[in-house]
Amino acid sequence: MRRCVAILLVLAVLSGLAVPCFAAQQSSKKDNSLKSLNQNIEAYAYILASLNEGTVSIAAQHNAREVLYPASLTKIATAMVTINKVKDLSRSVTVSKAAVESQINTGSQIAYLREGEKISYEELLYLSMLFSACDACQVLAEAVGGSVKEFVKMMNEWATSVGCENTHFVNPDGLHDDNHYSTATDLLKMSTAALQNSTFKKISTATSFDYNGSTFYHTNRMLHPLLDEYYYQYAKGIKTGYTKEAGNCLITMAENKGITFLAIVLRSVAKKIDDKWIAMSYIDAKNLFEWGFKNFEKRSVCGTNDVMGHALVGGGKELYVPVCAQRAASVIVPKGANPNEIQTTIKPNSAASQAPIQQGEVLGSAVFSYNDNVVGNVPVIAAVGVKEAPLRSFLPQFDAYIHDKPVFGVFAILLSLFT
Repeated sequence: MRRCVAILLVLAVLSGLAVPCFAAQQSSKKDNSLKSLNQNIEAYAYILASLNEGTVSIAAQHNAREVLYPASLTKIATAMVTINKVKDLSRSVTVSKAAVESQINTGSQIAYLREGEKISYEELLYLSMLFSACDACQVLAEAVGGSVKEFVKMMNEWATSVGCENTHFVNPDGLHDDNHYSTATDLLKMSTAALQNSTFKKISTATSFDYNGSTFYHTNRMLHPLLDEYYYQYAKGIKTGYTKEAGNCLITMAENKGITFLAIVLRSVAKKIDDKWIAMSYIDAKNLFEWGFKNFEKRSVCGTNDVMGHALVGGGKELYVPVCAQRAASVIVPKGANPNEIQTTIKPNSAASQAPIQQGEVLGSAVFSYNDNVVGNVPVIAAVGVKEAPLRSFLPQFDAYIHDKPVFGVFAILLSLFT
């Protein structure tokens, strides 16, 4: 039977038909109108992105690569360096005189930590992320880095490691400095990387934290029902920021209808509405979320074990192996999107998977794109096993050569007839 299939493939090659490969559907250019959205956003820069099983897809953005001041959004990096460097967050450290005095006459938000006070790393993280306490950040920097200078170096290294290209920190708390800057694009990279960490996600999405007889509430006003003008029932975390130079800044999530959006808002303003000053960063985030939920939907693209394509095999009795989805997968796309415009590309773990291959072995992933935006992915596994072919294993260089040259595919198939 295998030889009959191989002969048919030979005829296909000779007749000019394509042998199965990592092909993808073509995606048409179709953009949502953002005009009405931009009219409702006060912020100078913003990003709205969907978070879907590890895939980050930008739904809307404006001035996203502009270099701006991040204010206390900086504390995301402070928290992640601490989480990455400290194995036991329950350990206590001692508040130094320098950490307390660093905030004198700065006008910064502080938790009024006292010199000589014992406090755990975890408690410091909650105070830093929820209450935006700058004195807590200074204590973390000294304890983790040995010095604030060394800790800030770690922050910059971490930012670079997650793909930031236009970010530079000079302190752990976000107090203004002309050389302390970032972009919405970089803050998206930092936020999504941080949210993959369960400890960071737990801390940054808590609404309150009790410490030393006091309750500290998250500074994101969208989380608190009593703040009617700001409250948004689907909001979660993550970090707020404000300085005179940075304006009102906010990074927050919202989950609704099976969809998670992340909003990044930079340099928003305060407006007087009905004789009351309103921080528009929260209204901006709400408008971004509402626009996203109105215009996007979650759509199934495959079920468990659905065949997604083929993968090349090196040194095997078969030239290709069918691959199928390891699990069901969905994507976040604009409502009304044409299913034919959702592009599927197989991304193999290597140019050619080497035989023997076991059925169910993970060989790569299927990546789904819409309008040149990656909107989802799923691991792909071998639908069947492939045995090793001694002769092709004995000639690996020739095997690789004919794999890369479709015109020589016929020789590979003929070779498989006799191995």
